[in-house]
Amino acid sequence: MPEPHAGPGQVVVKVAGSGLCHTDFTVVSRDRGYWKDDPPPFTLGQEIAGWVEELGTGVKGFQRGDAVAVNPSWSSCGRCHMCRSGEENHCLFQKAIRAPGVGYDGGHAPYVLVPEARFLLTPSR
Repeated sequence: MPEPHAGPGQVVVKVAGSGLCHTDFTVVSRDRGYWKDDPPPFTLGQEIAGWVEELGTGVKGFQRGDAVAVNPSWSSCGRCHMCRSGEENHCLFQKAIRAPGVGYDGGHAPYVLVPEARFLLTPSR
């Protein structure tokens, strides 16, 4: 895997650990034709924890070295009342599951690119 670099609003996380779960096996078992919008190949791994490695321009509230966990649901709009209440997995406008390891490269690699800083959690948050 080439090392990712953060663009505006994005964060690169150095992976400390990434869980292997049922979703990984589901992704592998799908026929290639199932993936219309974001077909493989992509790196698996949803349950990710690590440290902030690189911050894109405009990212606030984090600094390099912060311990973080990565929200495994990147499908959310971030604006509906379900998203704003912390229940992004119940987004009212979600059309398809998009997550690390599902349409995006996941955490079974040394680094993962998180598309929006709002998908990061710190122990103090």
